[in-house]
Amino acid sequence: MAGTVAYVRVSTEKQAEKGFSLEVQTEKVRAMAVVQGVDLVEVIVDRGESAKSLDRPGMVRLLELVGRKAIDRVIVAKLDRLTRSVKDLANLLEQFERRKVALVSVAESLDTQSA
Repeated sequence: MAGTVAYVRVSTEKQAEKGFSLEVQTEKVRAMAVVQGVDLVEVIVDRGESAKSLDRPGMVRLLELVGRKAIDRVIVAKLDRLTRSVKDLANLLEQFERRKVALVSVAESLDTQSA
């Protein structure tokens, strides 16, 4: 049975100080998991990584899990934690859809699993 993972990222210390800290993001995604009645099997963290590219350790791990169909849901605090590129976001959504992985964003009230 597949599970749910959370993905959190900060690119700079300054960003962490402005309320986007890894701790705050983790609290938000854990709370969403509780609301949705799912257990998080892993919180994937990219510390000090820019969202300009998908080539970062945590994202590589996330995409590997998606590719293996090891997960069925990804929770993020905000979409820009995944990527700042509309093109990359479209690519991610396409990969998730192909593998039947739902994307849930706390800030944007997005859940691709629901209608």
